[in-house]
Amino acid sequence: MYEDDQYGIMAKMPKALAQATVRTVESLTGDVFDNAFTSGTGGDGKYLCATDHPRTDGGTAQDNSHTYGLNETYLESCLVKMRGTLDDKGQKILVRPDTLLVPPDLEKEANILMRSTGRVSTNYNDINPYTGRLNILTWDYLDTTQAWFVLDSGLHQLNYFWRVKPEFAQDESFDTDAALYKTRCRFSYGWSDWRGVWGSTGTQ
Repeated sequence: MYEDDQYGIMAKMPKALAQATVRTVESLTGDVFDNAFTSGTGGDGKYLCATDHPRTDGGTAQDNSHTYGLNETYLESCLVKMRGTLDDKGQKILVRPDTLLVPPDLEKEANILMRSTGRVSTNYNDINPYTGRLNILTWDYLDTTQAWFVLDSGLHQLNYFWRVKPEFAQDESFDTDAALYKTRCRFSYGWSDWRGVWGSTGTQ
């Protein structure tokens, strides 16, 4: 089949295999956020985004989750609460939100909030306090259409690392003369601590 491939179909197969590897990695790591409110507990026994993260000193539980849609009011609430995050001894830590993570469905709204020169949806001559404040990251592999997240990229403990980077190999079957293509990789992903991440399901 390879010898009679008049349209270059077989020649494209190694590239397709590489693209499939990328899609697999993106889809699996996207599950960290897709499951942020429903599964995958951390060291404190709570989901990544929860309303009752306990403190080891017995102090008041903390939250990094709500259910509201992406707009100015709830973005401001999120930013203020993130900057009030405490450690397990009740000491305030320096959380500096810098990234707004959204699915494609919220990309337009995110750009309006972050890049308008004037305050959004008002007739007043106010500045937009969010202009350039957060980097917008639109991730096509988020399964949600409503949830949105704010991150502190210098503080969050979202983890991803290669154990074995993608390796590609090509061979030919001695018995059938079939061209064989193979890829192999290993990687780990997940999260170690909820601080530096805030999420909303966007359902309310």
